[in-house]
Amino acid sequence: MDLEEFWRAVEDARSRAGSDEEFCTHMRSKLDKFTKNEVRQYYKIYGNIEYKASSYGLWGAAYIINAGCGDDNFGAFIAWLISQGRQTYDRIVADPDALAEYRIPHTGTFLEEFEMLAYEMYEQKIGESPDPDEEEDEILEDEDWDFENADEMKARYPKLFERYRAT
Repeated sequence: MDLEEFWRAVEDARSRAGSDEEFCTHMRSKLDKFTKNEVRQYYKIYGNIEYKASSYGLWGAAYIINAGCGDDNFGAFIAWLISQGRQTYDRIVADPDALAEYRIPHTGTFLEEFEMLAYEMYEQKIGESPDPDEEEDEILEDEDWDFENADEMKARYPKLFERYRAT
């Protein structure tokens, strides 16, 4: 499995799904058919993609859309973003404010089931937990700010702020 195959699997599952729940079912079915080596690669690729999206810029956007987003939910938000496919993922990682142009499902933007799928399938197929030393677990940017500061959020996310927080 390589990066292109990862995105093909995600986009195929998304194209067959009418909901996030169905998407996760299709992804689990795909991963069930993977070899041990493919599952290892999938796990590593998912982690790299998740790490690339781990920024305060994206976290702030998630905070606006969801009227809050703690660090425990940020990974589930990134999982939801990954589940939307490569084109959407790349665009939003580059410009989080562009999320204002997308339809956000009424069920929200936290997809914990997909967030945990790579880990669960690794344990199931390999028979052990992934090595935590291989996992990236930090935010890429070191700049953070107060997500409750309306002026700061409006300046950083004018389109999202107008759509979700304008009073």
